[in-house]
Amino acid sequence: MTEKHIREYQRAQCIALRRAGMSYRAIAEDVGVSRASVQRSLERYDETGGFQDRSRSGRPKKLNDRNIRMLKHLVQDDANRSSARELMLKLNESLGKPVCRRTVINYLQKFGYEYKVKIEKPYLSKQHRNARLQWCLEHSNWTVDDWKKVLFSDESTFYVVKRKSETKIWRTKDEKWREGCMAVAATGGGGRAGFWGVITW
Repeated sequence: MTEKHIREYQRAQCIALRRAGMSYRAIAEDVGVSRASVQRSLERYDETGGFQDRSRSGRPKKLNDRNIRMLKHLVQDDANRSSARELMLKLNESLGKPVCRRTVINYLQKFGYEYKVKIEKPYLSKQHRNARLQWCLEHSNWTVDDWKKVLFSDESTFYVVKRKSETKIWRTKDEKWREGCMAVAATGGGGRAGFWGVITW
């Protein structure tokens, strides 16, 4: 139940209890609101015949529900995530009255999107990913004693990259590890060093 629905439910309770003959103080204690809130609820009901929030005046929204759905659809396409300006241009193609880049950014932030640097990951082919998944499935039922008998060793070459290029995109916190929200780590250009290591229980 939203905050709005809770307020309306409490107002309806106040009205019903008052009609049942309860005092303002008793109603306030029973509903869990102040006496002033009880009084305002009853006054609102006398004036309007209802207990809903009054419609708010002010500047109309820049985007209607259809426009908002369109913006959400655009930003979920990985090709559009890197630029609020690009999102603005594509959104404006379907709008009667264009909006500015700042408006697009405000809505993205309202939806929970943040402008973040892509997390780098090593390149893994489909074959690599399938092999890793298969290995995990084959060992998913191993006990602690099983793992104590294993010695893990690996060797790897680390590259020094002369120039670090960071790509920023619009994404939510839940999309941090989404395939299209990560960048393949660059290698080469500044020397390299090889290491070998081993770990065990």
